[in-house]
Amino acid sequence: MKKPVICFIAILSSGMLLLSSCSENNSIILDIPEKPTNSYLVEAQQAGTTSASILALALSVGGYQEYAALLNSDVEALKVTYNTEYKGDKLEASGVFLVPDNYNPDYPTIIYMHGTITETSAPSLNVPGLRTADIVLGMALASAFNCAVLMPDYIGYGVSASVPHPYIHAPSLAQASLDLIRAFKEYTADTENQLSFNNTIFITGYSEGGYAAVALQKKIQETPTDLRVEKVVAGSGPYDNVAMAKECLKQTTDLRTKFVSSYLWTFGMYKNDYGYSKNYDAIFSDADNAVLQEKGYDLAYFHTEELEINTNPALLFRQEFIDGVLDETDTEFLHILAENSLTNFHATDSLLLVYGTADDWVLPENSINTYNAMNAECCKVMSYPFPDGDHETTLPYFVDILLSRLQMIE
Repeated sequence: MKKPVICFIAILSSGMLLLSSCSENNSIILDIPEKPTNSYLVEAQQAGTTSASILALALSVGGYQEYAALLNSDVEALKVTYNTEYKGDKLEASGVFLVPDNYNPDYPTIIYMHGTITETSAPSLNVPGLRTADIVLGMALASAFNCAVLMPDYIGYGVSASVPHPYIHAPSLAQASLDLIRAFKEYTADTENQLSFNNTIFITGYSEGGYAAVALQKKIQETPTDLRVEKVVAGSGPYDNVAMAKECLKQTTDLRTKFVSSYLWTFGMYKNDYGYSKNYDAIFSDADNAVLQEKGYDLAYFHTEELEINTNPALLFRQEFIDGVLDETDTEFLHILAENSLTNFHATDSLLLVYGTADDWVLPENSINTYNAMNAECCKVMSYPFPDGDHETTLPYFVDILLSRLQMIE
């Protein structure tokens, strides 16, 4: 009887060496492994490609024509669904991968966090096309630096829209963003996609996105992971919840409607995500509480912006509530504010804080206090104030700082 012949079959596409036996009739039985199951990536669906020329036109129309010369790649957009967690429960979230046709595997992957938006402005709802400033900037970064750009929707947008967005909630913003990076890592591990991921990321964002960027930096720093953070460029984020609350409650004149509406949005988060025990009727004046109650305390997504409520904090909030925060007797609320602030961790990776000195929406104290606290701990932190800049006029300055730092990467 002939002894079986041992054949070594090299499967080049997977880089694995498989052992099989050749029977006497020379038929070969291959032990081909099944494709590994992803833990995070559920689906990455091609949504279309935007040419560099169209992107350059969009930048010019938006007033950023000086950046058009940087573009050199067409950019493919993919709508992504992935697994994440929120309040201890598993759920699916969504986002976008932006991949240039001249992809450079040695360049860091950028994760770009969007600012405060309404329900319809989530990245995954606006590709293909250039319908939001966030998408335009994300695609411009991918085209200019030939790198992948990841854009999370966050919880409460896209496929997770059934959950009210937990506004300025560090844990969920960080978790959803980290899990999108993990989903991209799984996407690049599939050899069919012909991409690679070098585990290096560059984190950036403006407004709520700036806050989310620092929250993600903190999450990665505290989580066992093989990710390396190249740099974090965070613009005008509300990092210091304690200072924001106190400054807001000190005001005795009408504030910007959008400021008040966004601050009420955070109150919904404090109740839903941190379980703040004080009832709304003990927080708001009788008249304002009646209006909010009639609307079911629907505080998210600027839903209160059109309501006839006071925009003067001294009239909107009960004096007892104001006093409890300012004299620090409301220890429950102050503990929540401190727990959700980002001034109290030692950033080990380079962090750049960009802000406007006249910002009346996200007050400059947020960045100043964060810089001072981290600088006192000898963190790798730098401050870039824009003199007399408000929340809108500081954005181009933030983009300038961001691009200059990306251009310094070799």
